[in-house]
Amino acid sequence: MLARLLNSTAENPEVVFVRDEMEAAVQLEQETPKLTLSMILSDKSDIKYGRRVLLCFTLQAFQQLTGINAVVFYITIVLEQNVGLKAETASLVAGFIELAFVVGCIPPIFYLDKLGRRPVLMAGSIGLAIIVSIFTASIAVPGKQTANLALAMLICYQLWFAFTWNTIPWIYPPEITPLRIRHIGSAAGPFAEWLFTYIIVSILPVAIARTGWRIYLLFIFAMIANVPILYFFMPVSLFEFNL
Repeated sequence: MLARLLNSTAENPEVVFVRDEMEAAVQLEQETPKLTLSMILSDKSDIKYGRRVLLCFTLQAFQQLTGINAVVFYITIVLEQNVGLKAETASLVAGFIELAFVVGCIPPIFYLDKLGRRPVLMAGSIGLAIIVSIFTASIAVPGKQTANLALAMLICYQLWFAFTWNTIPWIYPPEITPLRIRHIGSAAGPFAEWLFTYIIVSILPVAIARTGWRIYLLFIFAMIANVPILYFFMPVSLFEFNL
């Protein structure tokens, strides 16, 4: 079946590797005792249930701390209050910016498995931190040229987010959680997603009105902070939990 799915033969090294990983995962699960809440919270075994669930939660929390909903939900407010566009123009420009997001979702289909989850997310955080820094500096100094630069950065932001952080936090939790806790990890991620979405969407209009460009410093700091977290704590595969 694996050989058929991978359009190969049963002796192909890639097929053998996937088969061996599946067999190792099944063996690990059979050797562990019955799953309990205390085991998830204080597990010291090689499987590290608690760390896997925490990583599922943290990854999708960080996705929201990139500031994506500042663009998706309140793009017209950002364009009016931060960039200085009129309401009608802001609505039109917002449509083009959101189209960039759609376009950016296509390339990851072809390179995510080749480049790996962790390198793509780290590149995403670094790139988004740079883009949001330029955007913040642009709206901090009002002017026609800086407003145009801010618009360009919003488009770049949508593209780069779609290239990197848009997809991986959704597919990663099922990949790193064994079957016994896959439902827990798959629930912890979306819980963090919508919890932080609610927080950011609730505070953002007031924050923009009261702090202006300074609110975007929060997203910059969060993206810089998550790079070492991704590097040191995010496993490349199901079994890389030895740190």
